[in-house]
Amino acid sequence: MRFHDRHRRFALAPMQEAHSAIDAASLAFARLEPGWSLSQRSAVDLGFRSGDRWTIVFGCEVEVAPLLERESSLLLWPLDYRSLDRQRADEIERVIFPWLRVQFFNRRARTASLEIFDSRAAAEIARAREMRLLGVTSYTDLYEDLAPYVYAARHVRSGTRAAVVDPRGAVGALSLERAGARVSLELGDAEALGFATRWLDMRTVDLDRADRYDIAIANRPGALPAARVRVLRDGGESGDTAIPVTVALPPAITVSFDPDDGPTASTLGISFDGIPAEARASVINEPVAHGGSSGRIAMLVREDALTNPDADTMAMHVLARRLQREGFEVGVFPVGARADLSSYDLVHAWGSEVAGAALGLLQSLPSVPLVASLSIDDPRREGFSGPKAAKAVYGNVNDAAMFDLYFAALGARSLSIDSVAPEREFDPLPAVEAGVRAMLGRCDVAILSGPVEEALLRSRFGWAGSAISVAALVEGSPSCEEAVVLVGEGEFVLCDLPVESRCNQIALALAAKKRSLPIVFTGPVIDHQWFQGLMESMGVHALWIPQRHLNQANRAWLRARARVVADCAWTGRGIHSVVAAAATGAFPLLSAAGYGRELFGPFAEVVDPGAHADIEEALARAWERAPQEREALRSHVRATFDQTTAFIATVTAYQLAGERARSRTPAG
Repeated sequence: MRFHDRHRRFALAPMQEAHSAIDAASLAFARLEPGWSLSQRSAVDLGFRSGDRWTIVFGCEVEVAPLLERESSLLLWPLDYRSLDRQRADEIERVIFPWLRVQFFNRRARTASLEIFDSRAAAEIARAREMRLLGVTSYTDLYEDLAPYVYAARHVRSGTRAAVVDPRGAVGALSLERAGARVSLELGDAEALGFATRWLDMRTVDLDRADRYDIAIANRPGALPAARVRVLRDGGESGDTAIPVTVALPPAITVSFDPDDGPTASTLGISFDGIPAEARASVINEPVAHGGSSGRIAMLVREDALTNPDADTMAMHVLARRLQREGFEVGVFPVGARADLSSYDLVHAWGSEVAGAALGLLQSLPSVPLVASLSIDDPRREGFSGPKAAKAVYGNVNDAAMFDLYFAALGARSLSIDSVAPEREFDPLPAVEAGVRAMLGRCDVAILSGPVEEALLRSRFGWAGSAISVAALVEGSPSCEEAVVLVGEGEFVLCDLPVESRCNQIALALAAKKRSLPIVFTGPVIDHQWFQGLMESMGVHALWIPQRHLNQANRAWLRARARVVADCAWTGRGIHSVVAAAATGAFPLLSAAGYGRELFGPFAEVVDPGAHADIEEALARAWERAPQEREALRSHVRATFDQTTAFIATVTAYQLAGERARSRTPAG
């Protein structure tokens, strides 16, 4: 018997005591869901009937190889069933083996198939299909029905009182119940309610329309009971927050609220009638603007910086706004834009990715000063090999029992991935480093975070020029816009990074799931396959907030409500988001590959990005340390990341660069 650890955020497994009903003798049906991910995994749902009681097993994954020659289990059971008797599981697989083998050998696995093993249950199975209940419904339809409840789950804690008035709400009500809510359910008529609760083995309580609930979900406005959080399935009322529900492509992304994932199927209306928890104030100061300066400064950024923001882009925008307040004119140019820089007095290049292009743009402008903020980290030079190895594990290891073995090998750097990732991907590191070396030959001043980054720059690239320390550029006293509708009312772990393998979000999702800690992910999606893996790995307390749902003000609110801010990346572009969140008291969990460990000193948990067990333990420690050390952390951030000091240092770097440029190209 083998297991997978995907799609547990739906919380649809039966209660532990129901496992006794899962055996071959009570198997009533099996349903095949065709390939439902980029790797074309197929799934099987199973239904067991004992007397008038049903037990539904959702989302077993099919292993095709054992269908050809049965040497191992042909199903990967959800990890929630790890206490199930293995002999009974083997007997169930023997019963479904002939039917399942035919589906794949006759290429029927491309379409859904339902096999009834207990003819006496046929009428009830037909009724369940009519009601779109768990086990007999296509996953696309199921995800659409689940959407309001997946969204509402961010407001659920143990004992939360939820009211559901929705003819298609039975499976969603089950997911809320399994997540800890006490559910009152109304489906339209008593017979449907009785059948659904028996099929799903639920324990709902009667709906009291005179009562006020914590959460209420309905399919139409008039049916919505009074509640602090209200969710309308099809549209909303005036003043509601509109949240799109999309048909995700591929379906393995499951429930999505981002139109970038596929066509919009419906719109939820969300409202909050309560007093949200107060956002903690940031201790970051905003420098006083004096004005009266002049000059033209060009900011050179990576090609996708404006569409896929990261720490480098955020820091650049903070600096640009401060310069403009002083009277400077600032132009922002992605390196692919073929900018004309001849009219600018100074060029500031952001990130090592722009080095080669910056040098080309400045070849004909020898007198223009060049300042570089490179964000040099990754002392072990694993920025390419580490993410590639991690991605190979997540994409190719399906058996949950094998994950710990592979994760240990990943942490020990003893994992060979040639057999699972034979393609010869282009490693960009040598070309990037060559570009940095070339640009440093033209660079007048380097702006660095501190001694750790400076030591790397000098040892790796032989830099002997001037370096100015600027710990971080972060907006002071940012305006906050309450976003409780997006994330709920409790504290959480925040990971605000681009969604790609170098940023290591899946390791964080797995750690948070094991520790049952709430975690919020956001950031631009760069790698859609990595995004799919993240969505599959998330637990019931994990959230994904699409970029389009956030502006600067409610992003600041997220940082001000986070208990922990996490960045376990293999390599990064700075620590802007971490500093901004830590300034409100969110405790940092940082990668040993970055330079944040130097700047935060004792006020951070630092982890090897490849050591999954260490990430899990450090995340738990950070969660515990956060409230006790919050004020000490804020005091450290106030002193270390003083923005007046940072701005003066940056302007000093500009002045020094101008002097060096003038001495390099004497007049005449």
